[in-house]
This record gives sequence, structure tokens and C-alpha cells, in this order.
Amino acid sequence: MPAPDTFATGVPVLGALYAGGQGRRLGGQDKAQIVIGRRRLIDYALPKLTGAAQQTIFLAPEPRDWMSDYPNARHVPDQLPDGADIGPAGGLLAALEFAFGASGPDSVVVTCPIDVPFFPEAVLLRLVQAIRGDTQAAVLETEGRLQPTFAAIRADQASDLRVAIDDGMRALHALLSHMSAEIVSTDAPPDAFRNINTPEDLHAARTIATRHAG
Repeated sequence: MPAPDTFATGVPVLGALYAGGQGRRLGGQDKAQIVIGRRRLIDYALPKLTGAAQQTIFLAPEPRDWMSDYPNARHVPDQLPDGADIGPAGGLLAALEFAFGASGPDSVVVTCPIDVPFFPEAVLLRLVQAIRGDTQAAVLETEGRLQPTFAAIRADQASDLRVAIDDGMRALHALLSHMSAEIVSTDAPPDAFRNINTPEDLHAARTIATRHAG
């Protein structure tokens, strides 16, 4: 589904969903399949991502059964520069290298996580719009805190990112700082970026969903 012309950058935009969460503190549940307010987490995230991009990929070390339910998206395995899972940094590298090969160095990757169900779609569009001129990367900030899983990055940053990762830099916030990412702020309420890692987080998210439904 093409991104609306209003938000077009003039270059291809790839939406990349960090979908590798193992849910270890949630009894080993695949986060994508967790239900909140009668919807799975994947069903919260994917429509927002497809609204900001022309193509969508799922980032995870291995494909998941549910991915076959979405024929218009594809699984792209995390890059493992040292042969081991390095978390979201490996997913980001995979997304940038995929975009570079598929759509060229000027294409843009916009990312979001699977476990933040209530974020406003508009933040993805704002991140994409921030990639212009000499700006190679943009990252979201809420209440003075970086949200590094929400970012937009030009594909030509792939080689520099690989060098930084090979040098031992693995944290997303450090990698985005290394790329001199522009900060994109939002005044969305704190609950909009509540992520789900623990049973307490899950209970709180279900309470929020119930409140919104009411």
C-alpha cells in the first residue's frame, strides 16, 4: 500500500517491524500473538506501519508461523555480524541492507516495535518526513527520553552501521547518536509508548485498552 502523497519523500519507504520479542518474562509468549482488547499486538502495529511505507518487513532471527498470514509483508532475518543474536541492532542492520539492495541508497527505512500497541501512527510519518537534505537519520523522543526503536534512516547508512556494530556498538540509542540522528519530539501521553515486557505491563495495557473501548 503506497504511503499517502501528502507524506511522500520522493523515495521508496520501507516499514520495518521489530518482531523478534521472545516474551521471556511473559512465559515465553510470542509477543506478536499477545491479545490486548481483543486484538493481537501484530494487529496494532502493522496497520500503522503500512500507513507510512510502501513495503513492510518483519525483523526477527527466525520466521514465525503467523507471518504467513500477511502475504504482502516478508520476513527479513536479523544480521548476525559475530554469529550471535545481537538484538534490535541486528534487525536494523538487516533492514538497511535489505532496503539498500531492493530500493537503492536513497530509500528510507522507518522502524517500530511489536510491543508498543498505543503509539500514534503520525509519529512514523513525522520520522519519515524528517529525512531530507543532509539528514540521514531521525529518532523519536518523548518527555526528554529517546525511543530508539522508533526511527527513520536512509539506506545508505548501512555500511557505516555495520562498521559501528563490528566495532562493538550494539545499543540502538548509541548507533543512532553515531549517525547524528535528528530528534523528533512528540507530546503524546506517556501511555502511548508503554511497552509490554512483564505481566504487570500486560495488565496495565489491557486496562488501558478497556478504558479506550469504554
